Amino acid sequence: FPSHDTMRRILREETDLYSNLKTVAFKDLPFEYQRSLIIYMYEGDVVDWSLDLDRDVVAKNDDLIKTLIKDYISVGRNKNKSFAYGLVPMKELTEEIEERMGYDSFKDYHKDYTSDNYTPRYKKESVWPIILDVDNEELIEDGWHRFHQYYKMGLNKVPAVMLM
Repeated sequence: FPSHDTMRRILREETDLYSNLKTVAFKDLPFEYQRSLIIYMYEGDVVDWSLDLDRDVVAKNDDLIKTLIKDYISVGRNKNKSFAYGLVPMKELTEEIEERMGYDSFKDYHKDYTSDNYTPRYKKESVWPIILDVDNEELIEDGWHRFHQYYKMGLNKVPAVMLM
Protein backbone atom coordinates (compact mmCIF):
# COMPACT_ATOMS: atom_id res chain seq x y z
CA PHE A 1 0.00 0.00 0.00
CA PRO A 2 1.17 3.56 -0.60
CA SER A 3 2.67 5.37 2.34
CA HIS A 4 0.51 7.78 4.32
CA ASP A 5 2.58 10.67 2.90
CA THR A 6 1.87 9.49 -0.65
CA MET A 7 -1.83 9.17 0.14
CA ARG A 8 -1.97 12.65 1.64
CA ARG A 9 -0.09 14.09 -1.35
CA ILE A 10 -2.52 12.46 -3.81
CA LEU A 11 -5.62 13.52 -1.93
CA ARG A 12 -4.60 17.14 -1.39
CA GLU A 13 -6.72 19.38 -3.55
CA GLU A 14 -3.68 21.11 -5.00
CA THR A 15 -2.23 17.82 -6.26
CA ASP A 16 -2.62 17.86 -10.03
CA LEU A 17 -3.80 14.26 -10.12
CA TYR A 18 -6.88 15.03 -8.04
CA SER A 19 -7.41 18.66 -9.01
CA ASN A 20 -8.23 17.63 -12.58
CA LEU A 21 -11.11 15.47 -11.41
CA LYS A 22 -14.70 16.35 -10.62
CA THR A 23 -16.64 14.26 -8.09
CA VAL A 24 -20.20 13.29 -8.98
CA ALA A 25 -22.69 10.49 -8.34
CA PHE A 26 -22.49 7.47 -10.67
CA LYS A 27 -25.78 8.44 -12.32
CA ASP A 28 -24.26 11.83 -13.26
CA LEU A 29 -21.04 10.48 -14.81
CA PRO A 30 -20.71 10.88 -18.59
CA PHE A 31 -21.53 7.64 -20.44
CA GLU A 32 -17.90 6.78 -21.33
CA TYR A 33 -16.92 6.89 -17.65
CA GLN A 34 -19.94 4.80 -16.63
CA ARG A 35 -19.07 2.38 -19.42
CA SER A 36 -15.51 1.95 -18.18
CA LEU A 37 -16.69 1.27 -14.62
CA ILE A 38 -19.44 -1.13 -15.71
CA ILE A 39 -17.08 -3.20 -17.86
CA TYR A 40 -14.70 -3.39 -14.90
CA MET A 41 -17.44 -4.29 -12.39
CA TYR A 42 -19.32 -6.69 -14.66
CA GLU A 43 -17.12 -9.64 -13.75
CA GLY A 44 -17.91 -9.18 -10.07
CA ASP A 45 -21.03 -9.63 -8.00
CA VAL A 46 -21.70 -5.93 -7.39
CA VAL A 47 -25.32 -6.44 -8.46
CA ASP A 48 -27.46 -9.23 -9.87
CA TRP A 49 -26.64 -8.63 -13.55
CA SER A 50 -29.45 -9.28 -16.01
CA LEU A 51 -26.98 -10.45 -18.68
CA ASP A 52 -24.73 -13.48 -18.67
CA LEU A 53 -22.41 -12.79 -21.59
CA ASP A 54 -18.67 -12.69 -22.06
CA ARG A 55 -17.17 -9.38 -20.92
CA ASP A 56 -15.56 -8.78 -24.33
CA VAL A 57 -18.95 -9.14 -26.06
CA VAL A 58 -20.54 -6.68 -23.65
CA ALA A 59 -17.66 -4.20 -23.96
CA LYS A 60 -18.27 -3.82 -27.71
CA ASN A 61 -22.01 -3.16 -27.49
CA ASP A 62 -23.30 0.14 -26.05
CA ASP A 63 -26.87 -1.19 -25.79
CA LEU A 64 -25.68 -4.03 -23.56
CA ILE A 65 -23.63 -1.53 -21.52
CA LYS A 66 -26.76 0.61 -21.05
CA THR A 67 -28.64 -2.46 -19.79
CA LEU A 68 -25.87 -3.11 -17.25
CA ILE A 69 -25.87 0.57 -16.20
CA LYS A 70 -29.59 0.21 -15.45
CA ASP A 71 -28.84 -2.97 -13.45
CA TYR A 72 -26.19 -1.11 -11.45
CA ILE A 73 -28.37 1.95 -10.81
CA SER A 74 -31.33 -0.25 -9.80
CA VAL A 75 -29.49 -0.86 -6.52
CA GLY A 76 -30.29 2.44 -4.79
CA ARG A 77 -26.95 2.97 -3.09
CA ASN A 78 -25.09 2.59 -6.40
CA LYS A 79 -26.98 5.36 -8.18
CA ASN A 80 -25.54 7.99 -5.84
CA LYS A 81 -22.15 6.37 -5.18
CA SER A 82 -19.46 9.00 -5.80
CA PHE A 83 -16.68 8.78 -8.35
CA ALA A 84 -14.15 11.40 -9.43
CA TYR A 85 -13.61 11.75 -13.16
CA GLY A 86 -11.88 13.90 -15.74
CA LEU A 87 -8.72 14.25 -17.78
CA VAL A 88 -5.45 13.75 -15.91
CA PRO A 89 -2.14 14.94 -17.38
CA MET A 90 -0.07 11.99 -18.58
CA LYS A 91 2.95 13.54 -16.87
CA GLU A 92 1.23 13.39 -13.45
CA LEU A 93 0.22 9.76 -13.94
CA THR A 94 3.61 8.61 -15.19
CA GLU A 95 5.42 10.37 -12.33
CA GLU A 96 3.11 8.81 -9.75
CA ILE A 97 3.36 5.34 -11.28
CA GLU A 98 7.15 5.59 -11.65
CA GLU A 99 7.41 6.43 -7.94
CA ARG A 100 5.02 3.67 -6.84
CA MET A 101 6.61 1.02 -9.06
CA GLY A 102 10.16 1.94 -8.03
CA TYR A 103 11.54 2.76 -11.48
CA ASP A 104 14.07 5.48 -12.33
CA SER A 105 11.82 6.57 -15.18
CA PHE A 106 8.39 5.71 -16.48
CA LYS A 107 10.01 5.07 -19.85
CA ASP A 108 11.94 2.15 -18.28
CA TYR A 109 8.74 0.79 -16.72
CA HIS A 110 6.84 1.18 -20.01
CA LYS A 111 9.59 -0.73 -21.84
CA ASP A 112 9.46 -3.57 -19.28
CA TYR A 113 5.66 -3.67 -19.26
CA THR A 114 5.24 -3.74 -23.02
CA SER A 115 7.93 -6.39 -23.47
CA ASP A 116 6.26 -8.69 -20.92
CA ASN A 117 2.59 -8.07 -21.69
CA TYR A 118 0.54 -8.28 -24.83
CA THR A 119 -0.83 -4.78 -25.34
CA PRO A 120 -3.64 -4.56 -27.88
CA ARG A 121 -3.59 -1.67 -30.30
CA TYR A 122 -6.34 0.87 -29.81
CA LYS A 123 -7.49 3.36 -32.41
CA LYS A 124 -7.08 7.01 -31.43
CA GLU A 125 -10.83 7.48 -31.49
CA SER A 126 -11.34 4.63 -29.03
CA VAL A 127 -9.69 6.31 -26.06
CA TRP A 128 -11.74 5.51 -22.98
CA PRO A 129 -11.15 6.00 -19.27
CA ILE A 130 -8.78 4.07 -17.08
CA ILE A 131 -9.83 3.38 -13.49
CA LEU A 132 -7.69 4.79 -10.69
CA ASP A 133 -7.65 3.72 -7.07
CA VAL A 134 -5.33 5.60 -4.70
CA ASP A 135 -5.43 2.58 -2.35
CA ASN A 136 -4.02 0.35 -5.08
CA GLU A 137 -0.23 0.28 -4.73
CA GLU A 138 0.06 0.54 -8.53
CA LEU A 139 -2.54 3.39 -8.80
CA ILE A 140 -4.34 1.98 -11.86
CA GLU A 141 -7.06 -0.46 -10.86
CA ASP A 142 -8.09 -1.27 -14.42
CA GLY A 143 -6.86 -0.19 -17.83
CA TRP A 144 -3.12 -0.88 -17.80
CA HIS A 145 -3.03 -2.01 -21.45
CA ARG A 146 -4.99 1.08 -22.52
CA PHE A 147 -2.78 3.33 -20.42
CA HIS A 148 0.43 2.01 -21.97
CA GLN A 149 -1.10 2.38 -25.43
CA TYR A 150 -2.09 6.00 -24.62
CA TYR A 151 1.50 6.64 -23.50
CA LYS A 152 2.77 5.14 -26.75
CA MET A 153 0.28 7.28 -28.71
CA GLY A 154 1.66 10.38 -27.00
CA LEU A 155 -1.59 11.47 -25.32
CA ASN A 156 -1.04 14.50 -23.07
CA LYS A 157 -4.17 13.87 -20.99
CA VAL A 158 -5.78 10.59 -20.02
CA PRO A 159 -9.48 10.14 -19.24
CA ALA A 160 -9.69 8.63 -15.78
CA VAL A 161 -12.32 7.75 -13.23
CA MET A 162 -11.29 7.31 -9.61
CA LEU A 163 -12.84 4.91 -7.13
CA MET A 164 -13.79 6.81 -3.98
